[in-house]
Amino acid sequence: MSVSGQSQDTELAQQQLGFAIKDLYRIEKLERVESAYYVFRAVETASGRPVMAYQVRAHVAQRKGYLERFQSDIRKLQRLRSHPAFPEVLDFSATSPEQCYMITVYPAVTDVPLSKQLTRGMPLAKALYNLGLLGEALDTAHREGLIHYHLSPERILLSDNADGERTLRVLGFGLLQHGSDAMGNKSGTEYLAPEQLRNEAADARTDQFVLAAIAYEMISGRKAFAQRGDTQEQIRERILREDPLPVPLSHARESSINSALNKSFSKARQQRHATVRELCTELGLSLDRPLQPPPPSTPPPSGAPRRTAWLLAGLLGALGAAGVLALVIHFHSPSGKRPPDGGSPPVVRLPDLTTVVSPSPDAAAVLDMQEDLEGPLPPVRREAPCQQTPDGWRGVRRERVPLDADRGPAVDVGRHGGI
Repeated sequence: MSVSGQSQDTELAQQQLGFAIKDLYRIEKLERVESAYYVFRAVETASGRPVMAYQVRAHVAQRKGYLERFQSDIRKLQRLRSHPAFPEVLDFSATSPEQCYMITVYPAVTDVPLSKQLTRGMPLAKALYNLGLLGEALDTAHREGLIHYHLSPERILLSDNADGERTLRVLGFGLLQHGSDAMGNKSGTEYLAPEQLRNEAADARTDQFVLAAIAYEMISGRKAFAQRGDTQEQIRERILREDPLPVPLSHARESSINSALNKSFSKARQQRHATVRELCTELGLSLDRPLQPPPPSTPPPSGAPRRTAWLLAGLLGALGAAGVLALVIHFHSPSGKRPPDGGSPPVVRLPDLTTVVSPSPDAAAVLDMQEDLEGPLPPVRREAPCQQTPDGWRGVRRERVPLDADRGPAVDVGRHGGI
């Protein structure tokens, strides 16, 4: 579609703002222009709640058999209303090409398009969890006879509730019927299958090809068939003739994941998996059991253990120095009692550190002390033995005592105390 053609379509759509649909819904804003339909934000006049209005473009709706197929697909979508992946259909019409539309509930504020989460890829556990939700939704739709035909990250919404449970919703079901309906957009070509580019018939395996492209992007963080700066023609040639590079994973499942995706990337539909369920099974995803959310991916601060070690080392040194100083002051004071000659030296042992000490923001101050404790012990320093004089005790005997692994460092403060 040319730029001038897009401008004309936008102007025609803008002219419908303010119009009412069956006096039940009032169109307020044009959300986007697709190749086969317009998307409006509307308001339910009775309640005032926002709704989404999809109006099929007349040149698409006037194709032979489109209105009958549209009505059949919307009724299938209504039967899936209890499934969280499918939007609730409030109303629809297929009376004429000019009156072909569908009204659904408006996405919640917590619904975030998958496209906004793919700029840097995802952790493997999170990617596989989201793929399990998407695969289960597509498998449910396909078993109902409902095919999407133009799946893309912009049409996949992810939301987490207050309990941490993830919900996935897929928009756009029932609006397209052929691969050619998705053609003409200035973007989105990278999410089309080869048969759509060749304007051939599409089926559930077409959705499977696009699901593999989305899975590739989830895991690797890059598009399967598009690179920055590519033209639409370059993207089409890659989809028709080339295979994506293998997904780089330092993981034991790298081989099985690439094998499963490569089969779904087959240019001929007959060579792909028979169903989306089969693809998910080869990826290691079971759609018959409740999917478990991925574990939290936020690691603890890498410097926390080292800072804690520094702080503990500093605390040990401070307590040891305080204990030695207290004994020296005690024995040198007038009321201090000196041990009898020949007695064993008093030993001060530091208490066990059984409480958890929070790391200090400025723990680097004790780095030197930690390095001293971790290094080899210095030579033992010995001084002249203590002697009693009329003026008191003179001399001190100091020894470096090895560490006691069970109860902490033991410090020998000398046989007779005094300085």
